[in-house]
Amino acid sequence: MDGVTIRPMCREDLDEVDRIERTNFSTPWRMEDFAGYLTEKNAVFLTAEENGEVAGYIGAILTDYEGDITNVSVRPDRMHRGIGTALVSEILTRIDARGVGRMFLEVRRSNVNAIRLYSEAGFAEAGVRKHYYRLPDEDAIVMMRERAGSGSDRSPEEER
Repeated sequence: MDGVTIRPMCREDLDEVDRIERTNFSTPWRMEDFAGYLTEKNAVFLTAEENGEVAGYIGAILTDYEGDITNVSVRPDRMHRGIGTALVSEILTRIDARGVGRMFLEVRRSNVNAIRLYSEAGFAEAGVRKHYYRLPDEDAIVMMRERAGSGSDRSPEEER
């Protein structure tokens, strides 16, 4: 991906992140939601930048032993070029470096491209949340990834 840089999200990115969020999601996060996580040490929010513009972003909220990928989105005119894959790969690298063993995410049952991307990144189906999404109403597939050698088969209390 020549010309694409993945870096920590900053306040200057929020207007473009907000535009992408509103374009791609029927129930978007508010800009204030993103802003609130930018300084949290238990959060990792990254931006893919191309030619000085935000091409996509990803976010995760973590604890010591597990976390959730909360957002993954790419501008419609930049989709199917590997940006989403690069964002997922980079955030997992950063999360693995923190020693987090188990990651979760939810994805619309109908979003086969995203399900494929997450499966290729090591996520597997772990359950279903009925009627999780609105506009339109749809189930979410819960996916989970365990970091190799993380000891994630132990309970969180055992991991401490």
